[in-house]
Amino acid sequence: MTNLLQIKSIKNSISLTFIRLISIVVLVSLMSVQVFAQPHVSCGGSITPKNKGTIIPLGGTYPQYTDTVHKGQIVYWQFNATNGSHYVFSNCYGVTGAHHENTFLGIYKASSPFALQTSNDDYGPLCPTDTNASIYWTCTASGTYDILLAHTGCDALDTTQAISYQLCIDPNAPP
Repeated sequence: MTNLLQIKSIKNSISLTFIRLISIVVLVSLMSVQVFAQPHVSCGGSITPKNKGTIIPLGGTYPQYTDTVHKGQIVYWQFNATNGSHYVFSNCYGVTGAHHENTFLGIYKASSPFALQTSNDDYGPLCPTDTNASIYWTCTASGTYDILLAHTGCDALDTTQAISYQLCIDPNAPP
């Protein structure tokens, strides 16, 4: 009888150890997913930027517009860029959906090492007298990029915002 009790005790101990091991494996797996699932775009703030999808900058006379972004968010859109092409991104007051606000725009490479390509915090080529940001950028390597929109200091937006974007055909004359 003593041997039978010892066997049951060993069996329970092994089962408990196995359950603990499975729990640790699951916990580590979840932590890994959480680490790698985080967006790679960040301007250093405490709010995780929200991916708003893909935009496709086209050439032409008129710019395109993103969806309106509600206050309290930091957002980014992905786009494909071609080496040597010129792109314009604007958050100037007067862009459909944009309000006066001190904004930040940043273009980031969308794959490792996720490097900041260019940014603007105030004014820029299209907002010469406004604290809303704008960027005129020439792509130096074809690939996928992210355009991030935040309040200055990488804080959440204070007001409803949007950006206009366009592939600029004439490199000497941004729209």
